[in-house]
Amino acid sequence: EAPEPPEEPLLGELTVTGASPDSLSLSWTVPQGHFDSFTVQYKDRDGRPQAVRVGGEESEVTVGGLEPGRKYKMHLYGLHEGRRVGPVSAVGVTAPKEEPPDVPLVKPRLGEMTVTDATPDSLSLSWTVTEGQFDHFLVQYKNGDGQPKAVRVPGHEDEVTISGLEPDHKYKMNLYGFHGGQRVGPVSAVGLTAPGNDEEMVPAPTEPPTPEPLIKPYLGELTVTDATPDSLSLSWMVPEGQFDHFLVQYRNGDGQPKVVRVPGHEDRVTISGLEPDHKYKMNLYGFHDGQRMGPVSAIGVTAAEEETLRPTEPSMEAPEPPEEPLLGELTVTGASPDSLSLSWTIPQGRFDSFTVQYKDRDGQPQAVRVGGEESEVTVGGLEPGRKYKMHLYGLHEGRRVGPVSAVGVTAPEEVVDETPRPTEPSTEAPEPPEEPLLGELTVTGAS
Repeated sequence: EAPEPPEEPLLGELTVTGASPDSLSLSWTVPQGHFDSFTVQYKDRDGRPQAVRVGGEESEVTVGGLEPGRKYKMHLYGLHEGRRVGPVSAVGVTAPKEEPPDVPLVKPRLGEMTVTDATPDSLSLSWTVTEGQFDHFLVQYKNGDGQPKAVRVPGHEDEVTISGLEPDHKYKMNLYGFHGGQRVGPVSAVGLTAPGNDEEMVPAPTEPPTPEPLIKPYLGELTVTDATPDSLSLSWMVPEGQFDHFLVQYRNGDGQPKVVRVPGHEDRVTISGLEPDHKYKMNLYGFHDGQRMGPVSAIGVTAAEEETLRPTEPSMEAPEPPEEPLLGELTVTGASPDSLSLSWTIPQGRFDSFTVQYKDRDGQPQAVRVGGEESEVTVGGLEPGRKYKMHLYGLHEGRRVGPVSAVGVTAPEEVVDETPRPTEPSTEAPEPPEEPLLGELTVTGAS
């Protein structure tokens, strides 16, 4: 049996959100409670431990004074009433040393941010950059429980759709731009998500206005679907109903309880920051209307460490770049009436950029370009209740790798329909394949 969730605060996940030649930017989540302060620890080039203290109300920091092109393992501890919780860890590589430019660089400036669209669970944002170019952006907001959330956007983008929100809820969105390790901003905009189905429809006399709460959800089976030296991937089933959110609980190598919060529309998660070749018992709880259900449990073993680094300087050696990056698996992680959310894995190497290709309702090919540091995207402008085959290509040094493919079905239009249209065979969701398959290869351009 998993322990009752402790009343003391818990650390979530630590993520490297940006890198410059002399700094790494970090962000983290606190799924429960509140810390008095945080400490980030790492080792410098001489192997001496260094520490950076951060206030308890913060959820991000930029650690400066680092060496260009080097790998650092960052450890985050939370301090609460004199006790230390953690660590959670993440590995980051600083950018290579930049050649001094001939002309002084223009310091970029943020213009205005606007809410361009709203659905019951998402807000679409766009912004202007009045001068210069940013390396990347961060959109920060607080979810329904007041927890800070951050979404990273590549520097060449000027719009994003934030999903997983609550219906008929007001959100203040803050946009930061990052350039050369420095943060600019925020510029802010307030958006209101659309009402859910129950609020936006007059109940038909033949249909109860709020059918969902009558179905009490329950958890199916929890499965370990993948393992790396520092992570386990989990997936689960909800045979009936819908949960508001999930919690995955486990204990780290020091026996400290850890919690990762997952939105209710998700059915999988990757737990990172684990120890190599270590057995973990993962417990999944579902939360619905304030009640906790579960747990269902699964045991996973992380993979063995792939190589032993020199004990004198374990974190300083930059990894050898692989000869050629590889695409892993493409997964549909979410669907709305006009969009599909995709995520993918890169088991080896790094791509310069990605392209997602699909065909619209008229059979015309469409393409969405994604930055090489991203591993997920939301493709918008789709038709409700339609099946789309999504193809992902990776671009590396002018060459295209792939595709890997996945089939997704957009959600039906949020109106009362008499019966499903029998002439629309593509609204049927396909059975998930037992193993990933490569789709078709298309020549989309030539030079």
